Parts: sequence; structure tokens; C-alpha cells
Amino acid sequence: MESQAILPQEQMGFRLNRLCTNSLVTLTNNIQTSFLVNEIVAAAFLDITGAFDNVLSEAVLSETQKIRVSARLRKFIENITHRRIHFEEDYLSEAYSVHKGTPQGSTQLVIFQH
Repeated sequence: MESQAILPQEQMGFRLNRLCTNSLVTLTNNIQTSFLVNEIVAAAFLDITGAFDNVLSEAVLSETQKIRVSARLRKFIENITHRRIHFEEDYLSEAYSVHKGTPQGSTQLVIFQH
């Protein structure tokens, strides 16, 4: 993804050598610079409830194909979104197909949603 320059430079989350603190430093610098030149700064912060639970895996796969993500990576994404094993009360359930959401605690698909 990095070599293809698909993601905007402003996206820091879940990328190599880019941290949340980078975003905070950038925001702070923009605010300070704007104050110095008497400009207005606006910021919007969103926390979308259920965003990860409602990701449509077919849409993710379709978008990754459009931007020419390798077939190997698309297969990996398909496997982690469609063929999951579910844990319930200390036992493993059978593997089953799912059609939305990312695996619990997963960071693999975050970059495809921005």
C-alpha cells in the first residue's frame, strides 16, 4: 500500500513509522501557525459507533480490486473476513462465514476503510 501511494499523507493510524502522536504534533503546529498569522483553525473529531462491526467485507474486497491490490493480499483479506473461528464461553465454535465486520481486535482492515 505504501509503495503505491494509495493512502493520503495525512493518515497516520496503522501505518509504519506513523503514530497518533504525529497527528497531534501536526495539529498543534497548524494551530500555532494559524494563531501567528491570525487565521482560523477548525477541527472535527469523529468516533463512529459500530464502524468496525459493520464493515462490508464484499465492499472492501471490491475496493481493493479497483486499486489493484495483489490477489494474494485480497485472498488474505477474504480469509480473515469470511472464514473466522468464534470463541464462546471458553470453547471454539465451528468456522462460519460472516458478511460484515472485522475480526475482534483486528487492525488489518483499518487502512482499507479510510
